[in-house]
Amino acid sequence: MHARRHAMTLLALACLAGAAVWANRPAPKRDGLPDPVTMRLEYRPGAWLPPGLELNGTVRLLTAPVVEMGQRHRVRIEYTVGDREITAGESVEIWKHFTSDVEEFQVDDSSEPAFFGVETTATGVKFETRKYLNSVQRNEHSVFPYRKAAALVVESGSLKKGDKVIFDLGGAQGVRMQFYSENLFNFRVAITNDAEKKVLAYGGDAYMKVIGGPLAKLKVQAPSIVGKGEPFTVEVVPMDEWVSLAKDGAGLEFEMISDAAGASDFQYDPELLHYVAHNVVANKEGVSRIRVRTKDGRFAGVSNPIWTQRKPERRVYFGDLHQHTYLGDGRGIYEELYLFARQVAMLDFGAITPHQETLGVSGPILRLEDQSFPGDYWPELVQANKTFKGWKGFTPILAYEYSVGTKAGGHHNVFYADDEARSTMEIDPNKTRAPVGEMMKLLRGSGERALVIPHIGGGPPSWTHETDPRLERLFEIASVHGVFEESYQKHLESGQRVGATASADNHTVGFGQSNPGLIYTMTNPLTAVMAYSPEREDLWEAMTDRHTYGVTGNARLLMDFRVNDEPMGGELPRTKADSARIVAKVSGVDPILRLEIVKNNQTVHTVTPGRDANARLMRIVWADNYYQRRANTSLADGEIRASQGRVTLERVLNQDNSFEWFRQDGDRVAYHSATTSNDLDGVLVDISGATGDEVVFRRSDPMLGDHEVRIPLAALKRDGVFSWRSGKIAGARHPYLEEMGMDVELFVEAELISPAAPLDVNLMYEHREAMKPGDYYYLRVQQLDTVKAWSSPVWAN
Repeated sequence: MHARRHAMTLLALACLAGAAVWANRPAPKRDGLPDPVTMRLEYRPGAWLPPGLELNGTVRLLTAPVVEMGQRHRVRIEYTVGDREITAGESVEIWKHFTSDVEEFQVDDSSEPAFFGVETTATGVKFETRKYLNSVQRNEHSVFPYRKAAALVVESGSLKKGDKVIFDLGGAQGVRMQFYSENLFNFRVAITNDAEKKVLAYGGDAYMKVIGGPLAKLKVQAPSIVGKGEPFTVEVVPMDEWVSLAKDGAGLEFEMISDAAGASDFQYDPELLHYVAHNVVANKEGVSRIRVRTKDGRFAGVSNPIWTQRKPERRVYFGDLHQHTYLGDGRGIYEELYLFARQVAMLDFGAITPHQETLGVSGPILRLEDQSFPGDYWPELVQANKTFKGWKGFTPILAYEYSVGTKAGGHHNVFYADDEARSTMEIDPNKTRAPVGEMMKLLRGSGERALVIPHIGGGPPSWTHETDPRLERLFEIASVHGVFEESYQKHLESGQRVGATASADNHTVGFGQSNPGLIYTMTNPLTAVMAYSPEREDLWEAMTDRHTYGVTGNARLLMDFRVNDEPMGGELPRTKADSARIVAKVSGVDPILRLEIVKNNQTVHTVTPGRDANARLMRIVWADNYYQRRANTSLADGEIRASQGRVTLERVLNQDNSFEWFRQDGDRVAYHSATTSNDLDGVLVDISGATGDEVVFRRSDPMLGDHEVRIPLAALKRDGVFSWRSGKIAGARHPYLEEMGMDVELFVEAELISPAAPLDVNLMYEHREAMKPGDYYYLRVQQLDTVKAWSSPVWAN
């Protein structure tokens, strides 16, 4: 970081209202705009408290301000009491952001890790220490978007002005930090009264920077579609074991290996913070992948699939259309999020989507009892989008989230085609929470070029609300919350012609490359757009035409899907709708397990190129469909074992959260994982050592109970696959699933997998059934590693 200095008055937390300033030199101008790399950034904590809020005392960090993700650190925080006396029954609490997977504290043994200790200079005070569980989703009196981590509770006496309280977070062995980097991590100090269930005052924040861990892997990225003989770039990000930029990624040298493209030298780009090889040239048509390794051979990575065509027209660009910020329940300021999106996630495009309540265009950002703190943050977002437009080829899209309850239409994101636009809150300040149909009327009447995308969030979207097909043309199938194809199908069934997208709804700082943190069940999906260029106008045209697909797992899977030569998102004229001649082409980042053609929400054709009934490798995956059960509250323990003999763990197929694990335990495989909202977890096991008749899958879930599934090996080897559903689980219900006409269920699937399962699959199929007006087809794809993708449908007019 060039010429960066810590603003010690903030780092020591003299007040909450300031902003952490890490750079102080003036930034050079770029067409009248600041340079994204050298501009002065003012980092702000989540749920930022604005200037003018009275604080009680000060907070000072006594230990190093830089810590490493996933490592143990001893953190010491000094709180000096202000004018307000803290009396018996009141607490001084330590909070952390609700998404942070910092280790849970303990108060029993100072010699063990994660010990929470307290000292004070006050005399005549008796207190107890208290910890709060990570598994508690919302504290009894809400401190959202924070969660309580630990507390000092005054039993007798009082803490008076000037008294100091020293919090020891972690003890001698330290507390394990979160598994993702963050420019401004904070422990918040607050004064509360549990009996009154009330937050009384804020003490301040202790700020730290969380850096990435040691180099563990290389993320290699190339354009998805290139022309033969056309120069292009290959980029390499040195990553830690999770999703952050490695702390020791400088000074690396690489070798490029490909039989389809000429090699080029990598150079470190100090603005992108990673390595770039320019003028790579594809020398033959077809599908290729570029392998890159460090010259010492210690680390290697393989690029996304590349389709080389003679004269490509549309190309595929990947982005994330759903990222939250520090203004509400997310993290990160606009500029740092866009920097991460390009420097680490290497997105082609992206949209930051703060909740409309916190944008402050027509009202306060924060209310505390009878106080309100107005602010106007929409212009800041407009400015950030202008600043990053075209920077290093990145395209930002102006957007926000419109959040209302399901009865009012549910959660929708609003996107704009232009650099500047009026939000609906600005158009009519009296209708900031109007039903979605009314909001869309405001948009249409304003003349703004806009799109509206429904998604599954706190208020699931309703397919019965008044809509406008000129605006509501896409749907977010998957996010960090899970996979919600059932809601997408309800929208399609109702007659809405909405294309497929998938985006994060991320609340951490990892825009486009997210760790789900403590509560979310999946890493971020991506939206693919088939456009003429990554310029916003071309992306906008393609999104409006529904030339899109969604894919989970941050995977840049390539897909083409056509019905009677009409590409995904299109509509067939009646003259072309006598039967469906379907052509699909898929290239994965992992072997392709299954392609399914779906007509009117029913699967009409399936191909399984990865299945081999004679194989020794069994893929077993499982999930429940309980709506938005949080990862930290849905951890289940289980095992996979042979009735006789041994099963051997070959590969963990999907691990989203740091607190999940899968391991060999004697002759069985044991696991501890969260699978909810259709998030598949799974493993690949070798069953050649199973000498009995069955493989047994067991799962013990804190909410859904115990289940045992016995997989008959004879049937598995006969059919190549075995599927099981629990049926309705007694005592488990959710209004969302009831609205979908579904029961809460557990799903288990075992499948025998060829070691030569293909990465690339072409499919031709004719469905000889005349299409009626309104009929539609779409493609569903699944990789070996549980990644799923969905094309936008093709409709018959």
